[in-house]
Amino acid sequence: MESKNYYIGLDIGTDSIGYAAADESYRLLKYKGEPVWGSHIIEEANLKTERRQHRTERRRLDRRQQRVTLIREIFAKEIAKIDPDFYKREEESTLLAEDASTSKGLFTDIGYTDKKYHKSYPTIHHLINELMTDAAPHDVRLVYLACAWLVAHRGHFLSEVSLDNVESVVDFKTVYDNLTDYFAFEIGCEPAWDNADPDEIEKILVKKIKSTSKINELNNLLFGKKKPETEITDAFPFSRPGIIKLLCGKDCSAKELFGKEEYAEIKSLKLDDDELDSNLSELGDDAELVLRLKAVYDCVTLHDVLGENKFISAAKVETYEQHKRDLAELKKFIKKYAPEKYNEIFRKVDKSTANYSAYSGNIKSDKNTKADWKKATPENFCTYILKIVNNITPAAEDKAFFDDMIARLQKDVNTFMPKQVNGDNRVIPYQLYYVELKKILENAEKYLPFLSETDEEGYLTKDKILSVFTFRIPYYVGPLNASSPYAWIKRKAGRITPWNFSEMVDGNESEQGFINKLIGVCSYLPGEKVLPKQSLLYQRFTVLNEINNITINGLRISPEIKQLIYNDVFKKNKKVSVKKIKDSLRQNNHSKDDVETIAGIDISIKSSLSSYISFRRLLESGTLNETDVEKIIKVSTYMESRPRFKAWLEGEYPNLSDNDVKYITSLKFKDFGRLSEKFLCGIIGGCKDTGEACSIIDALWSTDKNLMELLSDDYTYSDAIKRYSDNYYMANGAKSLDERMDDMYLSNAVRRPIYRVLDIVSDIVKAEGKAPNKIFVEMARGAKPDEKGKRTTSRCGMLKALYKTIDTDDVRRLEQELEKMGDEANSRLQSERLFLYYLQRGRCMYSGEEIDLNNLMGKRYDIDHIYPRSKVKDDSLFNNKVLVKSKINGSKDNNYPLPENIRENMSGMWKKLLDGGLITEEKYRRLTRKTGFTDDEAWGFINRQMVETRQSTKAVATLLKEYYPDTEIVYVKAGLVSEFRHEKKLWKAILPEEERYLDDSQIEPWKTELWKSRTVNDLHHAKDAYLNIVAGNVYHEKCTKPWYLSNKDNYSINLISLYSLTPYMVGGRKIWDGVNSLETVWKTVHKNAVHYTIYPFSRKGGLFDQNPLKKNTDLTPLKNNGEIYLDPKKYGGYNKPTATFFVLVKYYFGKKSDVMLMPVDLAIAEKYKSDSQFRLDYAKIQLGRILNKTIDKVEFPLGDRIIKVKTMIELDGYRMCITGKGSGGKVVMLSSMTPLCLAPEWEFYVKKLETLNEKKKNNLNMVYMEKYDVVSTEKNIELYDILTDKLLNTVFKKRPGNPCDDLADGKEKFVAQDVFTQTACLLQIIGIFGRINNGFDLTAIDEAPKAAISKLSTNLSNWKKSYSDVRIIDTTASGLFEHRSCNLLDLL
Repeated sequence: MESKNYYIGLDIGTDSIGYAAADESYRLLKYKGEPVWGSHIIEEANLKTERRQHRTERRRLDRRQQRVTLIREIFAKEIAKIDPDFYKREEESTLLAEDASTSKGLFTDIGYTDKKYHKSYPTIHHLINELMTDAAPHDVRLVYLACAWLVAHRGHFLSEVSLDNVESVVDFKTVYDNLTDYFAFEIGCEPAWDNADPDEIEKILVKKIKSTSKINELNNLLFGKKKPETEITDAFPFSRPGIIKLLCGKDCSAKELFGKEEYAEIKSLKLDDDELDSNLSELGDDAELVLRLKAVYDCVTLHDVLGENKFISAAKVETYEQHKRDLAELKKFIKKYAPEKYNEIFRKVDKSTANYSAYSGNIKSDKNTKADWKKATPENFCTYILKIVNNITPAAEDKAFFDDMIARLQKDVNTFMPKQVNGDNRVIPYQLYYVELKKILENAEKYLPFLSETDEEGYLTKDKILSVFTFRIPYYVGPLNASSPYAWIKRKAGRITPWNFSEMVDGNESEQGFINKLIGVCSYLPGEKVLPKQSLLYQRFTVLNEINNITINGLRISPEIKQLIYNDVFKKNKKVSVKKIKDSLRQNNHSKDDVETIAGIDISIKSSLSSYISFRRLLESGTLNETDVEKIIKVSTYMESRPRFKAWLEGEYPNLSDNDVKYITSLKFKDFGRLSEKFLCGIIGGCKDTGEACSIIDALWSTDKNLMELLSDDYTYSDAIKRYSDNYYMANGAKSLDERMDDMYLSNAVRRPIYRVLDIVSDIVKAEGKAPNKIFVEMARGAKPDEKGKRTTSRCGMLKALYKTIDTDDVRRLEQELEKMGDEANSRLQSERLFLYYLQRGRCMYSGEEIDLNNLMGKRYDIDHIYPRSKVKDDSLFNNKVLVKSKINGSKDNNYPLPENIRENMSGMWKKLLDGGLITEEKYRRLTRKTGFTDDEAWGFINRQMVETRQSTKAVATLLKEYYPDTEIVYVKAGLVSEFRHEKKLWKAILPEEERYLDDSQIEPWKTELWKSRTVNDLHHAKDAYLNIVAGNVYHEKCTKPWYLSNKDNYSINLISLYSLTPYMVGGRKIWDGVNSLETVWKTVHKNAVHYTIYPFSRKGGLFDQNPLKKNTDLTPLKNNGEIYLDPKKYGGYNKPTATFFVLVKYYFGKKSDVMLMPVDLAIAEKYKSDSQFRLDYAKIQLGRILNKTIDKVEFPLGDRIIKVKTMIELDGYRMCITGKGSGGKVVMLSSMTPLCLAPEWEFYVKKLETLNEKKKNNLNMVYMEKYDVVSTEKNIELYDILTDKLLNTVFKKRPGNPCDDLADGKEKFVAQDVFTQTACLLQIIGIFGRINNGFDLTAIDEAPKAAISKLSTNLSNWKKSYSDVRIIDTTASGLFEHRSCNLLDLL
């Protein structure tokens, strides 16, 4: 018998996968009597960047230690002559005397001890400064200490100033010119200000005055009596006030600086802020301006660090002495004028006082005070002191000190009692410390002859020390360990050192390996390397792909107009704006006035031909051709070192002048794209209708299609790409899954779900014995469910803010109406009708007549979709919905564009609403458009529900297609399923006849929509996957291009038409059975027999909490000098060692035995798995530590079996999973894998609880209104009883940490609470049934704030008291196949 066709639906998120398999009638398949659908939970993967940050920091510290080790080796022989144990004492300097193998102290000479050393040199900078300025002989150990410190703290390498020209490091004019060049050459805009003298700007910026004072002085210098222009224009596309604020040390939002709404989430940019780097990553190419401003700011800061000194160490000595003087003077001043404050300032220790103790960290070692201490910043300390001394009137003899102190305590100055170690040290370049090291060595070689000696390879000792200081492993060399799987280095055998690096490493070969490693593979063509993002070809592609979307009054612009925009706008401007495009169209008579609306492009243009413009002069003069330019851009993109790039450029193109070389070297190119030259130029395809063939880049130029449209079924490019891929894999062999995902640039957050999806589909294919006919794929965008669509401003707040800018009587009246609503406003404005009423200033959008607010909710008014719902799926309130009189809406019918008389009569009102910000530009464009939808446009609206543009979703589909080539992969947009869930008219059709024709307000809401609540359980993932099959298949089968072409005059994609109440046939197949299908779907979605699984794994990452704690017994010991571990009882250690997995161990002590679920620490996991003897030894030690007793013998009753984190266990039928350890391994933490199931009406009610709770969080003053919020105290009490009963009388009674008694006892307290407290409490109680196990806040019923945590003793003998049958449940990802272990309690 031939097997039936079936479909698979997938709902893919970053931390979950829902799946379902159904037949052509939308009935779930069954396997072994169980429906084939499920929710699979995975732990969301960390992004590589998060792990890379930790790895980079470890490597930085390791390399710093390696540099110091090399210096030790160089000095070792000479130091050993006078003090053989010096290095040993240095290593043991942190140990207690009882643990040190040598005498305590660094210097133990007769007559010269540590005390004398620290008296002579209070800080390392005192020593360095003396060794630089005093050529008299010094102890070799002092020279070593100075050299070791300098190579360890050598400064940043951001400046490329030559070591022979160190003075230019602090040259303000260089960085200032770099900033002005950015405006002139990179952007091609007018200057930020005219004819400003850099010296005068520098004088203002280096002043130690308030930032606001700097801003005022700078504004006066640059703009005179005028205020700087605040408007961002094409002539200068940045905020001048924003630039001034940043240069003066204030913060500025990215939105203000660049005038781009897309940067609204980046609240603050500040040039000395630790968060600046992460913010820059969000700015793309715009980050370059911030980096150049930062270079100016850092130069000024460096001036401040140096003061009048030539050397950093001299400046630091001066800082130390200043602090010392300030401290002495302040103590004297306080004793004289505020003696009652003396102890508070200099001795008090607590978390809230930013006094001198907190600022200096100089507190007693008493553990009680240390526990109650918090470090104070200079800003906190200066503010604290200023409050105390500000109102003091000093005597004449103290006036000079007082005035100086007050000036230096001011906000933004904060230079009173300066510290040597502060945030400004980040701006010190290595060149300045290099000068100090070189000066020390020049003096020292006069009395330390070994510094002038050469070794057997001919290297001078002094030069070796300097090479250690300056050496960095070149970026193109990578890991030095050639056997590493990540290495590409070409090297000789032997030890690599800074001084022999060039002889040991083949730089050119290593660089070629780096290029091959760095440059990725095309997203579409395997084996083809991608282009630089700023290559001429790639930028041509991005510009054409963007401007091919432009429409005028809804009509795509012709290829000729597109080419005009390309040549007239993009080839002449590095920064292109929508205004420049509009101006060009009008100047060339392609657009008449503002009524003709231009759309299809974002407010800010993303693409540009910046590289062409940068090289235009050299191209037009014939100095370079396009091939040369492409090669230069490619090399510049991967070659980070500018000197190295300059040398390559001069060697490759000797005909370039010095000025040309300097100019090209100054250009910055970064990052690679996702497409290859072969893809854009070498894949030949064409339109199936016309048969014309050309490359993709030529098609983008000669047609009005974007890339996604060219890759559609209307063209042959996708077929050509498939042929290319098939030929490639046939010739080169198939790649592994990991290699394929590498080629696709997939992040860990995407890779992990893909692995599990392929496992799930494989399970279903195995169970059914054949591949599915179709797989429907929906992939989440990655945002957390509770973050999606979250507004930062309430509707009421938004309206009030907009109304402030409009000064008319009708708006004042509307404001008063809002004020009368009081705290009820936000609740009432959840009504779309009421919100649109206020957005439209109380008037009908089609007639301009006033709307009667008292009858707003009746049948006199409608909400209309400007783009008809039958043609376009767009329920956007801000872009597509308007409030209108029903009579006018009825006469308008289902047509578009709006009738001419409405457009003519209403254009003035619409323009006012647009200018006031009450409607969006998109809504205005839709209202004013004069033309109907073109065939391409209308088909595009239909087709976009089945076309996916996101790379991650396409990657999933591509891999599924490779594994199942005969299966059709169909994309499903989340909005399609959501609309299907909530289309009331559909679900009313299957209600009992007595309810079917009632008004919506007379029917309980849960009966007319498919509600889901993420709080109740995770089963909605499976149900969404099932609905992907239903909604996706009907849309995919019905909305085809032939269907559209034959019905284009009267087609409809309204859900009522799509999912009609009568059967629908396609090609003799029934794809929808009307009411019968609706009833099948309704019944299926309300079933809860869903496979519920979770992905078990061995935990990786940090070995323990990264911050060491004070001395304690139960800590992981710190390391000292390699493999020597320090006693945590003396030295402290790391807390919470990570348990990577568990094992079952049977152990014997005396005459007793027990079985423990023992955690295995990540630090020894590999050795544990590979060494059987180590396993036995480790188990004895680990059990002994946990139990605090001696273990005689251990056995492993499950053999080598490890029990991973998230492994499922079953306790008398109640399923949970292991999440980790607690109490140092004495308990195992668990979370529920048995879903809470509620009736549909209660799931709907919980959804309303979620909404009310969120609204209350966002607005503490909100007023509860049962009519709008649905929630009531009566229903809350009823739900409380239902949940309590489930914990008392169902399988949930087996839950460890079950709070059923607490809930029963606390009911009276619950009843007495207000509706908001009840709501929050109910959501916490529902959480008890779920996967999260961090504790639940039950304070509303007088219980703990972290109650009901699920945990069990790791000793199984304790489990026997509560359970009779305990098993490990191993399932596949789908849950279709599972294995149950023996009863673990039988092992006792």
